Amino acid sequence: MIQFKVKPRSTNSIPADFSSVINELLKSQERENNAHKYFVPKANILEYEDKYEIQLELPGYSKQDVDIQVDKDLLIIQRNEKVKKEVKSITYHLNQIKSGSFKRVFEIPENTSEDGIKAKFENGILIVQLPKIESKPLKKSVVIG
Repeated sequence: MIQFKVKPRSTNSIPADFSSVINELLKSQERENNAHKYFVPKANILEYEDKYEIQLELPGYSKQDVDIQVDKDLLIIQRNEKVKKEVKSITYHLNQIKSGSFKRVFEIPENTSEDGIKAKFENGILIVQLPKIESKPLKKSVVIG
C-alpha cells in the first residue's frame, strides 16, 4: 500500500495534540484580528483502484478562486486573496464560515500520473483526481542465456 502524505508543518518534542492546543490559545487573539484572511480548509484523501482523490471543503468558492499546481512530488492547492475594503456597515453576530487565503500541500505518491490530474467543484467541494500509473515490478527473473 502506498502512503499519501500531507506535508508536515513542523516537528518538535511536544506531543501534537498538546502542541495544537497551546498554538490555538496563543493565536486566538491574532486570529480575531485577522479574521477571514487565512485558514486551512478541511480535506479528505481517498484511494480507488485506478486513482487517488483529494477533496477540499471550500463552500462559497469557485474554480476561479483556486490555484492548483504540481511541483516535483507536491500537489499545491491555494488561494491568495487580495485585501478587500472593509465594509463598516456590517456587523457579524456569528462568523463561522471560513474564507480568505489558504494553502494546502500534499506529497503525492510515485505511482501517480501528473499529466492526467483533473479537478472540479461539486457542491462546495473541490475534487482533485490523480490517476495511478502501473508501477514497475520490484522483482524480476532474468534468464541466463
